[in-house]
Amino acid sequence: MNTKDKINKILADEQLTLVGKTTNDIDVNHHSFYSIAKNKKGERNFFKFLTSEVDFKKETFKKELLLLKFLSENNITGISVPSYIKGSFKEGDTWLVRELGEGDIFGDRLNYSDKFYTPKTIQLLESFITSLQKNTPAVSKFFKKNKSPLQTKKTKWFLKNFQKDHDFEAFYKNVKEKIITPEETKKINKFIKKHSSLLNKNLVLTHGDLQAENIIFDNNGDLIIIDWENIHLNNRLFDWGYIWVNSWNSPKWRKQLEKKITSTEEDKILFTINKIRWLTRMIGLMDNGVRTNPKNKPIYLYLKKIKDTHISDLRKIIKNL
Repeated sequence: MNTKDKINKILADEQLTLVGKTTNDIDVNHHSFYSIAKNKKGERNFFKFLTSEVDFKKETFKKELLLLKFLSENNITGISVPSYIKGSFKEGDTWLVRELGEGDIFGDRLNYSDKFYTPKTIQLLESFITSLQKNTPAVSKFFKKNKSPLQTKKTKWFLKNFQKDHDFEAFYKNVKEKIITPEETKKINKFIKKHSSLLNKNLVLTHGDLQAENIIFDNNGDLIIIDWENIHLNNRLFDWGYIWVNSWNSPKWRKQLEKKITSTEEDKILFTINKIRWLTRMIGLMDNGVRTNPKNKPIYLYLKKIKDTHISDLRKIIKNL
């Protein structure tokens, strides 16, 4: 049975009708197919089916399913997610149905809109991240019980990003072209090694992809968090680092955010490491975008602006290491 037939069978069995993308829109180059699906009561749900045969993608999909199931069964203050309805992570039959989680999204993967930049957003995010971290023991136990232990990311993982790991190939093109010097990358490496102990202790539950498209503001102004495939254990400021890097177009809000979460010298050092990690990651991604869109001037200029801003931010950080 091919992917299209498998999806159609699940939809028929669960009495779901696609109202967004259809099975004719399946992209074999994408790791999953997803769409809005109505149930027999006319309620809008979110349907997702794993199309990838890569073991890593299978495992991350399973983690999202397990996390939603855990949070749906345990009412945790500060964490709101679309309720888990049904799913399966059997070989060749991995899928998920959850509530849609409707509301407003203020921004995209690369930056946030002006409506995002309020003190209340920082307050809501702090409540969510704090609650998530407090539940690290219970969630970790649940994942182990389901034979899917959470991945831990410590110093070795952070240093790997500066040793020409394939994910950072585009970043190193900038090093080769002297946009970022080898000396600067060595300084980063040295700084991370010096403070490696901060990355190795008190690891906590981390969303891993906390950006605008995964943060929904519901009708009450509260947060609904979606897309949990990258859930893992990391240092307490890792998620904050991704929020910070994507707020590149609001320096004032950035300063408010950083002041809120870095009350000690240790916090400042740890946050610096996370900022470096996310800046280098985004420089690489923006570089890929710039190189592949030379003829699309609006996109080219937009991505180049973000890339140049990130390089400037990285240089300022390196200067003060």
